[in-house]
Amino acid sequence: MLLSEKGRKRIKFLFFIGESIPDVLVIGLSILAAIFIHQHTDMVFFSIGSFADKRVFVIPIIVLAILPTLLFYRTMIYDFEEEYAQLYIDFAKSKGLTTHNILFSHVLRNAIINIFLHAKSITWFMLSNLLMIEYAFNIDGLMHFIMEHYSPPILAMGLLFIFVPIYAIQALGQSIIEKMTGRQVEV
Repeated sequence: MLLSEKGRKRIKFLFFIGESIPDVLVIGLSILAAIFIHQHTDMVFFSIGSFADKRVFVIPIIVLAILPTLLFYRTMIYDFEEEYAQLYIDFAKSKGLTTHNILFSHVLRNAIINIFLHAKSITWFMLSNLLMIEYAFNIDGLMHFIMEHYSPPILAMGLLFIFVPIYAIQALGQSIIEKMTGRQVEV
């Protein structure tokens, strides 16, 4: 938000292009990038697959975080711009408040509610990609375990292991936002 309008448009366009890339292509490109780096530097920065007792963690975490991060930041920019277009911002400018003060005291406080509400869908977006990433990198993760040993008790326990921590974090976030803003937020 501290950049010019032209700079924000460029960043939003880059985020839009990044979000348009399919998840499978991001996985494939990350594997190709790791191989390319290894070929040109003879150094292994990232392992690209789990086998035997060797586990891969770094590159799947990065790949799992790329698209949700782009979506989160694009959503955040739109929410900030929407708040920044409100009349009370013009009033704050006319009072002589600095841009930093307006952004951190007023815009962030009001936009954080929408950002928090979007964070829920982004979390579920990440979970939907998790199974695909576990298979692509040959990781024996929770989703892989649930699909391989499918039975009602395992499914119930697996979903509880996923749902309860996410709900607890969202409930904590809700209480923090309600205390910060004084507004009611629905989880």
